[in-house]
Amino acid sequence: DPPVYVRYNDGAAGWQREADSISEFLIQMLLLEANFAAPFGANHDEVPKTQLTRLVNRIGALPLSPWRASGTRFFGGNGIIGMALPNGAAFDVWIGAKERERLAPIERLVAAWSNVNF
Repeated sequence: DPPVYVRYNDGAAGWQREADSISEFLIQMLLLEANFAAPFGANHDEVPKTQLTRLVNRIGALPLSPWRASGTRFFGGNGIIGMALPNGAAFDVWIGAKERERLAPIERLVAAWSNVNF
């Protein structure tokens, strides 16, 4: 199960190790795509670390390492998936679910976000 390396669209950029195994990377890619395709969800830029911590504590952490090159972290549980990308001292965060009722327990945590679709 080999590691995964990435290189951004810059000819001078070197290859960076992104994930320890292709299996873990593929699971993370499935979570990313499922998040973007979820019929219900929310996203917001520059979520403070304290708010992200409350959200992850409510939803649940996944035993996946963050991507090394981008720092993207994945979390999920109880029918909700999410990911957070570092943005300075804060995070850009996306959450999604197949069923609207799964998001009810976190509704108050994301009510003020810029994009809430549930």
